[in-house]
This record gives sequence, structure tokens and C-alpha cells, in this order.
Amino acid sequence: REALRLLEAEGVLVGEPHKGVRVADADYEQVKTVYLLRMLVEPYAMQRAARRLSPLDIDLAERLVTDMEQAAEEGDRARLNASNYQFHFLFYAKCGNDGLAAEIDQLWQKFPWDVLQVLHDRADETSNEHRSMLAAARLGDGDALAKATRWHLSRSFLALGKHLTGRPVADPFDVDND
Repeated sequence: REALRLLEAEGVLVGEPHKGVRVADADYEQVKTVYLLRMLVEPYAMQRAARRLSPLDIDLAERLVTDMEQAAEEGDRARLNASNYQFHFLFYAKCGNDGLAAEIDQLWQKFPWDVLQVLHDRADETSNEHRSMLAAARLGDGDALAKATRWHLSRSFLALGKHLTGRPVADPFDVDND
């Protein structure tokens, strides 16, 4: 019961009188806010990480991208999610600021990963985006890594926003978009 109350407080579950609890639907505005916050911190963390990655880190990132591609081909969503998380947090752990990495982790926990699973048409695009991030990291180019991360987040949000609303959405990262 305590765990259910915690999940309800975090917005993962919704209590319904005389019915119990159900998994909460993804709310477009909440998802947009999470993405806006991610856009502010993740490219910065990636840029910082670019200076701190070892050749072994780059090799591990390469293996994780390959594993994500294989998992996507096999339809293994759990493995795909795990490898995706490991890929991104390999970088965030190297950003040189444990508090920043912890805040990013909190944002990721607010993300509706189950909804993202229905965006099958993003698999190739996502793979290319991860490969671009990897290439920038391999060169130690923090600016290119931050730019590739921004692109990855933007493309992911636009696809997810369209799925949630049923129509193309405006780019929330454009500061003139109200």
C-alpha cells in the first residue's frame, strides 16, 4: 500500500474511488515540461563529458548503441530501454558533476517510457542520432556532442508530441513559440 501511495504521489498511478488504481496516462504538458528541462541540462552534461571520456568509455558506448540496434530489431523493448539508459548515463556520469547527473536521472524517472514504445518508426532515426552522438564523443568534440544531443531530444519530443496529441506539435524549444 505504501508503494502504491508513493507511485500515486509521483503521478505514475491514478487513484479512482471504488475502483482502485490505474496507470496514469501520459500528459502532453507534463511531457513537454520534462523535455524542456532535459533540453536545458542534458546537452550541457554531454558537452562536459566529452572532455572526460576514455577510449574504454567510447568502446562501451559503441557496444551499447549496437545492443540498442539489435534489441530494436528483435523487438526486445526492455533490453532496448536498459541499453539506452546505460548509453546516456555513461556520458552523464562523466560530466564531472554528480548532482547534475542525479537531477537528470530524476527527469528520466518522470518520463513516460511506455508511451515511447509505440513510436516504432523512430528506431532507425534514433539509431542514427545515437551514432552521431557517438561520433562526436569519439572526436572529443563537446560542441558537436551537445548539438547532437539537442537534435536527439528535439526529434524524440516532436514524435512523442504528435503521438500524444494526434497532430504535429510546435517545437517547444523555440523560445518564440508560445
